[in-house]
Amino acid sequence: MLEELQEKIIESFKAVPYPGDENIVENKPYLDIESDQIKGFFRGKSWREITIERLVNDYIGDHSACLGFMTPTAFRYYLPSYMLICICNYTEADMSYESLFYKLTRGAYSEDGDSWFDIRFECFSDDIKTVIAEFVWSMHLLHGQDSVSKSDPISIEQQAFMSYWDQYYQVDYSLKAEDIK
Repeated sequence: MLEELQEKIIESFKAVPYPGDENIVENKPYLDIESDQIKGFFRGKSWREITIERLVNDYIGDHSACLGFMTPTAFRYYLPSYMLICICNYTEADMSYESLFYKLTRGAYSEDGDSWFDIRFECFSDDIKTVIAEFVWSMHLLHGQDSVSKSDPISIEQQAFMSYWDQYYQVDYSLKAEDIK
């Protein structure tokens, strides 16, 4: 099932347009080293070219922070690369995994969390939202136990799912992690 999900992600996002070289990060009137590094790394690259290997070996900053610095248009364009990284390279993704789920949780990312989230996700078609929801739920099944603690018994994946994505995906509660590997 994970291979099917990967194919759904690739197919669903293939028509999302490249944001343009000058629209990867917000243009700021002051020096912003992190934004400049992100812009330099992602400029001219297809989301299909972004792998964990490239992020770890070629990006000089914290790869888990990249999506947070991107414009809404760039975020939408590069989102599938991070989703695929999380599916294929869970361990290597490390903080990029947790960071992605924080961004996939409506109301969690910034002081105006709902606005930040809505600007990035509202223009996606229901088909893309369904694929994102399936990704979120699948990651919950596979890795949700890794982010549960006594102080926070709900996984980051389940929090993301319940914050917004549950309206786009009908959960099959009979599925277990071994069923989707």
